Amino acid sequence: METSNLYVDHLAWYGLIALNLARKAGAVNSPAQENLFLCQWLATAEKKRLFRRELANDIRWLLKEGREKGLRADLPGKLEYLWRASSGDLL
Repeated sequence: METSNLYVDHLAWYGLIALNLARKAGAVNSPAQENLFLCQWLATAEKKRLFRRELANDIRWLLKEGREKGLRADLPGKLEYLWRASSGDLL
């Protein structure tokens, strides 16, 4: 696996874990709240530079999708796709 794929793998994994923890805590109960949560999470990750520089464009793209398309962006689905694609489990 390329190292850039490994970084995207981590971004997707941490995003999905954060979302699932928010669901279990009761902070996220609808698709609209999922989108808002992930947009805020991505904005914080970008602002605080929580991930490697190689992921800056990916974070900006996901954030732009979430802000512009709203629910149609399907951020949880995109993160799931990135996770599966980078782990080789895309069947």
